[in-house]
Amino acid sequence: VAALRTKIDAYTDEHKVWAKLMEAFEAQDLTYTGEPCGATFHDPEYRESDIDIEIWEPVSPGATASEPLVVRELPEQRVAVAAFRGGYDQFGPVNEELAEYITGPMYNRYIVGPGKTDDPAQYLTEICIPVA
Repeated sequence: VAALRTKIDAYTDEHKVWAKLMEAFEAQDLTYTGEPCGATFHDPEYRESDIDIEIWEPVSPGATASEPLVVRELPEQRVAVAAFRGGYDQFGPVNEELAEYITGPMYNRYIVGPGKTDDPAQYLTEICIPVA
């Protein structure tokens, strides 16, 4: 994946990081693969602000990137997944249901999102929690 890691003031600011990633992709002439993209939250606990987030978009093998992006492989791991269809206002309740299984930083995979449809009711998101 090509990834961009930064801090945001609130979870609702994630879209600002996506805008920076898209700018960097365009400036570096990187190609989207069409595979699900995602966001990893590196803080070990829930935070109200100063959130450590890394967003990523799959790239072809052998792709290279420069600042502010890095290219790296996502580690293979077992995860608990809860998928929901519809708007992102469902993150809170779904995350609460998964909280008891957390063993590492959670991440989201955006199977269908704003890049594929303008209708939030059609979004398909997977919340992934690493498990032992």
